[in-house]
Amino acid sequence: MSYELDDGEGLKPLEPKPYKPRKTKKRICVYDTETDPFAEGRVVKPFCVGFYDGECYFDFWGDDCIDQFFAHLKEHYQDEELLIYAHNGGRFDFYFQLDYLDTDQEPFIMGARIVSAMFQGQEFRDSYRIIPSPLSGYQKTEIDYAKFERDVRHLHKREILDYLKDDCVYLYDLVKTFHDDFGDRLTIGSTALPMLRSFHDFRTLSAKADENLRPFYYGGRCQAFETGIMRARPGETFKVYDRNSMYPAVMLEERHPVGFQYKLGRRINENTAFVCVDAFNDGAFPMRGEDGSLDFTVKRGRFWITIHEYNAAIATGTAKIIRVLHVRDCDEWDTFSGFVTHFYEARLKAKAEGDKIRDLFYKLLLNSAYGKFAQNPSDYESFMLRDAFNPPELDELRTPENEKGWYPATVCGETFIWARPSPHAWRSYKNVGIAASITGAARANLLQNLALAVRPMYCDTDSIICSGFTGETDDKRLGGWKLEATGHVVAVAGKKLYCVLTYDAQTDKAGNAKPHDLVFEGRKAWVIKLASKGAKLTAAEIIALCKGETVLYKNPVPNFKLDGTAEFIQRNIRATGG
Repeated sequence: MSYELDDGEGLKPLEPKPYKPRKTKKRICVYDTETDPFAEGRVVKPFCVGFYDGECYFDFWGDDCIDQFFAHLKEHYQDEELLIYAHNGGRFDFYFQLDYLDTDQEPFIMGARIVSAMFQGQEFRDSYRIIPSPLSGYQKTEIDYAKFERDVRHLHKREILDYLKDDCVYLYDLVKTFHDDFGDRLTIGSTALPMLRSFHDFRTLSAKADENLRPFYYGGRCQAFETGIMRARPGETFKVYDRNSMYPAVMLEERHPVGFQYKLGRRINENTAFVCVDAFNDGAFPMRGEDGSLDFTVKRGRFWITIHEYNAAIATGTAKIIRVLHVRDCDEWDTFSGFVTHFYEARLKAKAEGDKIRDLFYKLLLNSAYGKFAQNPSDYESFMLRDAFNPPELDELRTPENEKGWYPATVCGETFIWARPSPHAWRSYKNVGIAASITGAARANLLQNLALAVRPMYCDTDSIICSGFTGETDDKRLGGWKLEATGHVVAVAGKKLYCVLTYDAQTDKAGNAKPHDLVFEGRKAWVIKLASKGAKLTAAEIIALCKGETVLYKNPVPNFKLDGTAEFIQRNIRATGG
């Protein structure tokens, strides 16, 4: 019995497609706002704006700095002359200028992030979408944000404006180099995938084919094998091991299905990409929970896995297969060695030459391509802005006559924001089978190395915390495992909520002694590893969670919503275990 996800008659051989950088005709500019310092419950307001148009720098100071900035744009530039970037602007800066948001446009919005929109006739973009890294990943000037408080900032005006100018110039360097090297792209994902395709082509899937293969797609493995506070015995240490560039490594090392023709069968063979099995599971296979999280502790069940995970489970003895229910075989395979090798070597060269910008860009490209394969356009939306006094025509509204499917999403000041399911979503499917194979290969590699760890306490995608490791280490090789840190205390409160402490005194890069971070059980301790996703907790707070206490987390950073309002995230955090 067999079937095909798509009709493959008359297929042309897969051949790389040249990367074609699109050049913008607009002048590339950047701007940044400085606001009141973040404080609990404070809805911050901007007090100065810096703007760099590539030739001249300007700053605007005062409570009306946004109005000054837009007055400057109107006076000195033609409409649609500029392409203006702000780093994380789509989640922050843009919300201070909603009064200047143009109506009768269809902005590009992802979640609550404004990626691209027109304000007073100029295009504004969020540079975080092409450079998803803090500015400090390249270069950033230090400053004490207490100097930004309203009652003292006038005393530090020159220092603040110099700091603001540095931020704008550094961001311009990044954005301009990105455009020079890769052209005009909205996101790093939409840059990385066609760049990969210039080395290795692949087939795209239909919505139906995507639906058939998506059950095999999962993210990284994050698991707490032990929770609470673990203390090393005298003379013993705990170790943190990390794999260098996990996803690029498995893209290079492993074969992945790149076609859209899949045959359904019952026997595993050389073309098998995905397997559905009835099995006894000893930590090898994931089961998706109702909340979308992965559970590797289900002892018996039906598991939808990649061939990489199947082979790793057999090799490590961590699963017993009762029955192969069905397999999906693909007749087109490839590694992505050309793409990975090119940019990995280019990154090494950039690093050796002190080129921090391209070092960062090549790292982002290598780590962004695989995720783009998995994008799910089924819930993509298009947005339209209309003046409150000029609503859409009747045939655009959500009525039986509304063929376009527009509905009112929210109101922002005097602007209606309308939304509808994206009419172009079908074009956005890539190949979730490739993404499933890559992430499955990463989980398989982690499983194989967990089998070589002594007393694994915690793992997360490409790292293991344990008391020992018998596997091979090589911190110079792409995909090599390396010893990242050594400590005496591991505190695990749950997934992505842990810290590692050491009693050995630490020094900074200059060799100067660092002050200790906390006192733990009467001894000075330094934090050498900490994870606290979704909340910026301290090591002391994580230790408190491990002791059964509850921590109230209050994020001082306002979370802006599309209607222009701000909310603050507050929640009680408790230890969640594995």
